[in-house]
Parts: sequence; structure tokens; C-alpha cells
Amino acid sequence: LEEYGSSHYQQHSTHSTIKRFAETSFAAVVSSFSPFKRQRSQSGGAVSIYFLCNEGSVTHYYHFLFGALMPLIEYHLSSKFSAFSIMTDIGPMKSILCEMPFNIVKICGPSEELNSQNRKAHDDKSAYATLQLEATDVKLPAYDSFAQNLFEDSYVPKMSSRSRKQALSFLANNIPLYIASIAPVKIILIERKTDSYYQEVKDPNRSDIYSTNGSQRRCIGNHSMLVTALASRFGRDFENISLERTSIFYQYQIFHSATVVVAQHGAALANAFFMREKTNIIEISPNECRDRYHFRNLATECKLGYSVVYQEEEHGNIDIPLVLQHVERCISSKLEVS
Repeated sequence: LEEYGSSHYQQHSTHSTIKRFAETSFAAVVSSFSPFKRQRSQSGGAVSIYFLCNEGSVTHYYHFLFGALMPLIEYHLSSKFSAFSIMTDIGPMKSILCEMPFNIVKICGPSEELNSQNRKAHDDKSAYATLQLEATDVKLPAYDSFAQNLFEDSYVPKMSSRSRKQALSFLANNIPLYIASIAPVKIILIERKTDSYYQEVKDPNRSDIYSTNGSQRRCIGNHSMLVTALASRFGRDFENISLERTSIFYQYQIFHSATVVVAQHGAALANAFFMREKTNIIEISPNECRDRYHFRNLATECKLGYSVVYQEEEHGNIDIPLVLQHVERCISSKLEVS
């Protein structure tokens, strides 16, 4: 895979072409990679892993990153077990786990029997309310604790600084060559799109919110005008990017190398976790999200600059000159929190 990626990059060196390659379904790549298949088939004694995030569902990226992937990396680095069976439904995030250098024996899909009380679950905790673990099963801690009430609750587990550094080093050390070769982009704007998975797979036990995602929930009405303005002002230092179904290593690389990230309130900003200290995020916050401090708290935890531009409606226009003003301030000054 790395050899193909490297030659592909040399022939097609544009950022957009590499991005398309990074969007390949890694589930298909890994399943066809015979040495990995042999390792799986010979493995035995896999430990059963359950993810139960603090809010929401690990079928969506924000909760998957902090409620599944980071805890699993932490467990992988400290555990004697080398094979895992993933027992919680993680939806389209299966392809991300298939990228990781884990020996995963199986990944369970949606189950109509999760909720035996015939009522719709609003989060993983209610979906798995009747779950009974065997003595050898493992329920990992969830670190999706950046909502204000959870962030301030001393009883909610937090990922330690040491574990965060180890997890980020683990990602950096396993990044494929063709992705590591992507030239850094200083300023990135995230364009929300949609993933068809959530419309195609409807779990009758899940709240209706789980059938929507991305730009269906919210978007920037004048996004194309914002792209034009940022490109005109910052030239090659700027890139407009969408992240649906992209490699986790691609997401790590893009955010880790960025100086300023502009994004609407949503899962993409979870990747602020990958950013270097004293870099900056600018959150576009619709009215309905103004009391949701997930990403301000995440920025505080990761020692990032944070600023916010308010948006009147979920799909409304935003003040483009104000966004430009925030970006210019971020790139010309040190850590900013406003």
C-alpha cells in the first residue's frame, strides 16, 4: 500500500489527488491484504471490547474518536491482549478501525435486539442499558467529556496528558508514507457534506437523530463565497476540505500540520485533538449551538487558541469579513482565546 501510495504521489502531486486516494475504503483494502487475513485467521483468544460513550453514539465521528478509538489505542498500548472483537456497533467507522495496526477478529454491526424494552435509544448508554458483560469482556472508558457538564464533572474519566501523547505518537508512527508526504496547509476550512450510511442503515431502536449527519444538520449558506474570499486572501496557504470517509491518518496529518482551522460546530472539530499547541480553531456556531462548549473546552484542554463566529441559522450565511479578521489575527499573534 505504501509503495503504491508513494508512486501515485510522485505522479499526481496535487493535494486534491492525494486526498481522493486517502478517501479509499480501507476496509476493502485491508480485507484483500492476505498477510493480514492470515494473521486474523490464526489468532485466538480475542478479548471482547465494548464502547459506551458518555453521550451520543460511537457510530458518529466525534463520539467514535473519543469514546472508541482513543480508548482502544490506550488499551492496545498497555494490554497483554493482541486480538480484539469489537462488540459495539460503530457504523461507518469500521473502515477507520481497519486502518489501524490492530488484530481485529470481528466488528459487530447494528443489532435489533440491543434494546429489549422496545423504545428508541437516544445514546449508546440507553441502547446498551441491559448489557451484561462476561468476566473476560472489557468496557473501555469514554473520553467524550467535553460537553460543559461532563467537562466540569470530576467524576467523569478524562484522558491523561501522558495517554494523549502516547496515542498521538502511535498515530504519527503508523502514518502511511503517501499521507506523510502531503504538503502541510496552513489554513483549512472544513466543508460539511453527508455520508449516505445514515440514511441507508436505519436501526429501529435508535432515535431519529442517528439517520442524519453533516450538512443535513447544519452548513454555511455562503460557503462558496467564503472559500473564494479565503483563497483570494491567503492563496496557497489555504485549502477547502471535506472529511467524510477519509482516512484517520489523513485527518491527523491535515490537522496536525495546520495553523488555523475554520469549521462549523460539528464532528470535524474533534480533530482539534490532533493539533499542535498554540495553533488555532475558529468555530462557526449557529444559534442552537451557542450553549454547547464541546470545542471551546477541547481547545482549552489541548492548549489551542479558540475564537467563535456566530451564525443566525443552522444553514444560514455568515459574516465573511469577520471570519477573515479572525484568521488574520490567529496567524499574526500567539495563543488567542476569545
